[in-house]
Amino acid sequence: MLTCHRSCRQSTQHCQVHSNDTPTLLYILRSSIEGVTATKAFMVRADNDTRWNSTWNMIDSVLAQRQRIDGYCSIEPELARDRLTSRDWTDLEEIMELLQPFKYLTMLGQEKGSDLGAIGMVLPGMDMLLEILEKARGKPRPKDSAFQEAVDASWLLLTKYYKLTDKSPVHIASVVLDPRMKYDYFERTWKKDWIRPAKRIMKAFSQKYKTSEDVPMSNNTVPLQEKDKKFDINAW
Repeated sequence: MLTCHRSCRQSTQHCQVHSNDTPTLLYILRSSIEGVTATKAFMVRADNDTRWNSTWNMIDSVLAQRQRIDGYCSIEPELARDRLTSRDWTDLEEIMELLQPFKYLTMLGQEKGSDLGAIGMVLPGMDMLLEILEKARGKPRPKDSAFQEAVDASWLLLTKYYKLTDKSPVHIASVVLDPRMKYDYFERTWKKDWIRPAKRIMKAFSQKYKTSEDVPMSNNTVPLQEKDKKFDINAW
């Protein structure tokens, strides 16, 4: 969600595209130039608008190759305007830190066998990300900071999607029905004036699916046959 501010991201993308198409950088990246021996050389990754976390992956590879990329931009006339300043590098490091939880949660959500990837983690996950963005918004920056604008835009967009969760009671119900959280989660993390509406939503949800009377148990219970006992529901 959060991306580099326009000029910083464009410069990073331009360097990435130019480097992958230029034999000169292939030599610089794949060889040990003076003062650049600590990090193993590799090609810079490209971001992709349709691939989650690709911006994080691109910035990660750029920061790991900082000395090589900076050296390359200093000798390549076409990239003179795209050479990243010390402020740009600092912004990239902070963007990496901000995007790390986004990457973690998206990867967790598609992980098999995880007990944290269910719908019950949607609200806690968004609460976590909003808190991180709110702290980032509170840091002092110049009024005309493009980075500040990017953080504000990210917070507004995530807030928009957070409000949309009110349209479905499933999000609140999944937290309440999770024995690890229940209402305790909301009481610990939400504002007090948010909890009462959440309880009303949960009550309406439970009433909707509540049976009008208890269903009697059948007296015609058939004993399990030996072959039926071999079925293990936990393995299903």
